Amino acid sequence: MEKITFRLFPPYTSKVAEQARIAKLNPNQFARIATMSVSDGGFLDLSNRLQRIEEELLGLRKDFNSAVETGND
Repeated sequence: MEKITFRLFPPYTSKVAEQARIAKLNPNQFARIATMSVSDGGFLDLSNRLQRIEEELLGLRKDFNSAVETGND
């Protein structure tokens, strides 16, 4: 097993601490589980997903504008 360590900025450390308290875990355990959940859920590919959503929205906006322009003729 490889050791991974990271630091969080204070707003995130307080969020992790609160969620860990609710889950009755220490913050390190919670962070480990959260990291594994994100990795397993494919959320690490979030930038690609957001790019596809942005492209889809731009396409919908273009289609909408075309429909509105056609309807005004």
